[in-house]
Amino acid sequence: MSSGPRKKSGAGKYVLLIILLLLVFACTSAAMYIQNIGYAFKPNDGSYTQVKIPKGTTAAGVAGILEEKGIIRRSMEFSIYSRLHGYSSKYQAGTYALSPSMDMQKLSGILASGKVNSVRFQVTEGDTEYDIADKLAEENLVKRKKFVKALESGKFKGAYPFLAKIKGKHMLEGYLAAKTYQIPAGSDPDEIIRLMLDQHGNVFGPEEKALAFRNKRSQHEIMIIASIIEKECGNNADRRKVASVIYNRLKKKMHLQMDSTVQYALSLNGERKEAYAITNNDTRIDSPYNTYRYKGLPAGPICSPGPESIKAALRPAKTGYLYFVNSEKLDGSMNFSKKYSKFMKDKEAYYNAVQNQQ
Repeated sequence: MSSGPRKKSGAGKYVLLIILLLLVFACTSAAMYIQNIGYAFKPNDGSYTQVKIPKGTTAAGVAGILEEKGIIRRSMEFSIYSRLHGYSSKYQAGTYALSPSMDMQKLSGILASGKVNSVRFQVTEGDTEYDIADKLAEENLVKRKKFVKALESGKFKGAYPFLAKIKGKHMLEGYLAAKTYQIPAGSDPDEIIRLMLDQHGNVFGPEEKALAFRNKRSQHEIMIIASIIEKECGNNADRRKVASVIYNRLKKKMHLQMDSTVQYALSLNGERKEAYAITNNDTRIDSPYNTYRYKGLPAGPICSPGPESIKAALRPAKTGYLYFVNSEKLDGSMNFSKKYSKFMKDKEAYYNAVQNQQ
């Protein structure tokens, strides 16, 4: 006697449910994994690295290069992303400026475009040529030794009239103009230096040259004065007064006695000091940049001055001031004086304020 079709057991239904849940979980996990691999490796790392993709490199090869350079976490993830989004056959040879803060969509787009991209780089007012070398090296835009070699080579002298009469390995100091630059990926040190020298030509034009002539100063002398102003004064309101002190002391054939020039002389020997830490022994350093030891202007600029300092050097205030020191307010303002006794009182007040702050 027939008992009819058997019903599936409760255990069978349970197994099917488990399998279904596992499939759903697997699909969800896969979707989440695919979504997550698109994120940037290091979202907060704004550094850039020059990455060269040789001709004929496969998508897997590109992924391997990116992992080796620290741009992505794992090459496999980039390969998967490239395949899923149709980029695998689109990557082109070239040199690119890439950052671990870029997500895979941006990285893939840049590499598929074949166009040389650029990175923003800032030369800050007051930077020295070696500060600039350090920054570029930290951004992986140049090899520091190679960049310094180009700086000190003298090869740019013939191309830029304002360098024609300058001698020595520090001839570019002061002329690497302060600005935020767009540096094309793959640029060599010479190309980067030319960008900065070209910018100086824009900053110091015919009007500035005419004012320098009126002041009976060469362009180089104005740049030296401007660089001292830049280092000595952090307050735009006081720059022209600082310039007046420099001109007044030069006119009286006094030593300039600017701590910033001692700082620069020390830095060339690998020693960096804040102005308040300069000692009497430091002021005796035998350097053509030391204005405590040698009268007149130092051997050359001591940093890259900004436009406001150049303007102040060209248009100094008319004062009888011979001395200045940072104000005891410690707010960037300066105290100026005609008498040495007043200067010493102002100096003591400043150093007391610094010690109290520490």
